[in-house]
Amino acid sequence: GQGKDRALLYQRGGVFCVTTRILIVDLLTNVANSKDIEGMLVAHAEQVTEQSTEGFIIRIFQTQKQLCSKNEMNGFVKAFSESPEALSSGFSKIDKIMKTLFVKRLYLYPRFHCTIVEELERRAPDVDEFHQELSPKMKEIQNAIAVAVQTCIRELKASTKLIEWNDEELSVQNCVTKNFDMAISRQVQKDWHRLKPETKRLIEDLRSLRTLFLYLINDDCIQFWKLINNIKTISASSRYPSMWLLTPAADMLFRKSKDRLYKIVKQENPGKSINPSFRLEPVLEESPKWRLLKHILKEIHEDYSK
Repeated sequence: GQGKDRALLYQRGGVFCVTTRILIVDLLTNVANSKDIEGMLVAHAEQVTEQSTEGFIIRIFQTQKQLCSKNEMNGFVKAFSESPEALSSGFSKIDKIMKTLFVKRLYLYPRFHCTIVEELERRAPDVDEFHQELSPKMKEIQNAIAVAVQTCIRELKASTKLIEWNDEELSVQNCVTKNFDMAISRQVQKDWHRLKPETKRLIEDLRSLRTLFLYLINDDCIQFWKLINNIKTISASSRYPSMWLLTPAADMLFRKSKDRLYKIVKQENPGKSINPSFRLEPVLEESPKWRLLKHILKEIHEDYSK
C-alpha cells in the first residue's frame, strides 16, 4: 500500500514482513520510526554485506536507536541462514557479516543437535508437497540457460586444466540447486592469478547463469527482462565480453523473455493505406507460482470456514 497506509499499520504494532526496498524508504522518510521498532529478523544472512540494502537498514536502525535514548537498550537483531557453506567462502566472511548486522554471537544448529531433534519431534509438521509446472515460455528460457551453461563449461574445459571435472558437483544438473560456481572457484582460488582473463570471464558467466535459473522463478517477467538486459549492457562495455551472449541459446533467451512481456500485433486499417501499422500489445505473463499460491490460500480459507 501507500506510505500513509503503512504508517497506520506500523502505529498499530505487531509483526511485519517487509521487503528491503520498502523498509529502507519507510525508515528514510520516517514512515517507520526506529524507536518504535523493538527488533529485526533478517533472512538469508549469508547475502548480507556492508554494501547491501540489509546492511544499510541495520545501520540506520541501530544508529537511530542510539540517538533516541542512550539509557535504553538497542534494538535486537537476529539473522538466520540455511547455507552454512556460503559463510565459509572468502576471507573472514562471518566476521564481516556479524559486524554488518551488529551481532556478537554465532550459533550453529545442525539437524542432529539435541535441542533441534527434540523440538522437531515434539511438533512434527504435516508436510504437503505441491509441484508447479513452468509455463511453456519459461521452460524454453530454462533450456536456453542450460545450453549456455554447457557452452561455458565446454569453453572452460578447453581454456584451463586446473579444474577437476570428475567432481559430481560440477554438472549441469547441480548448476540449478547448488553453488556450482563456488565449487569451481574453490579449485582455482590458489591459482587465480595464473588464469587468463577469458577464463575468469567464463567463471563469472557461470555465476551469472546460475543466478538466472533462480531469478527466472523468483522474479516476474519485467524484472527478469531488466536483469538480462543489464547483463548484456555490462558485457558490451567490458574489455572481455561474455561469449555466451553471441550463441543461439542467448538469442532464444532474449526472444522468449520478450515474448513474456509483449507482442506486436498488426492493426486493421479502415482506409486503403499502403503501409501496414502495428501496435504493441502487453502480455505480462504471470508467474505460475502465484496461481498455485492462490489455490493453496483458497483451500486454507475453505478449511477454516467449515
